Formats: sequence, C-alpha cells, structure tokens
Amino acid sequence: MRSGELVAPVCTGFSFRDANNVPMGRIGEPNNKLTSTNGLITMYAFPIPASNQINIITNSSSNKKIWITQAQATAEVMSSLNYLNASFQVVGGSPLIGFNNVPATEVMINVSFLPKGIYRLYIQVDQELLWENLIIQ
Repeated sequence: MRSGELVAPVCTGFSFRDANNVPMGRIGEPNNKLTSTNGLITMYAFPIPASNQINIITNSSSNKKIWITQAQATAEVMSSLNYLNASFQVVGGSPLIGFNNVPATEVMINVSFLPKGIYRLYIQVDQELLWENLIIQ
C-alpha cells in the first residue's frame, strides 16, 4: 500500500437497532467498539440500518471528533445481507463526513445523501476511539 491510501475497514457483523435505540437482532459477529477501554465512555448509533439520519448518543460531554467512512463486509455477512435483497457499494476508507470539537452528548447526522452501502462511524473522545458498523439503505 502506498502512503496516503486508506483501506476500507472490514465489518464482521451488524447490530440492528430501531429508531428508538431498541436492539433488533444482528447479523454475524459485530466488530464494533461501543465502550472505552476503561469503561467510562459509551456510545450508541441508531437506527441501523438507516436511510435518512444516524442518531448518536454518548455519555461524555467532552469535545468529540466524529467521522464516517465507507467500509466493507466479510463474505459471510454480505451473503446474509443478500437475503435482505440489499445491494451495496464499497469504495474505500476515506472520511466522507466529519465533525470536530462536538461537545453534545446527542448528535443527529444527515446520511440521506450517501449511497446505499456499508459504513463505519468513528467517535474519538480524548484518547479513546469508539466505532460502530453502519448500513445505509
């Protein structure tokens, strides 16, 4: 890989949540990180899958950096998603949406302009990096 190229992260599963943040099942083994190493910071993103907006809730009022990249899924997960009659694009791991110095504990991000696909949401709080696998449909 040449310097400057970003590789799309690989998602091994998805945790589905409805518009009220209620768990609705999963596909595969989600390789997300929703809690900080010390257990003090948590985050949730919903709904998954999403079409218009992603809601993010954290328990930290510290400034956050938030960004979304395209991602890819394992063959097993893609096979499971095909049962949902879904078709997805994969491009690369470059940030498509990004925000710096976000102090709010609840954030809504418009994703309606993103093509159907698999994405990863990242949130950096202080030195902790958390992430969630997303589906935009």
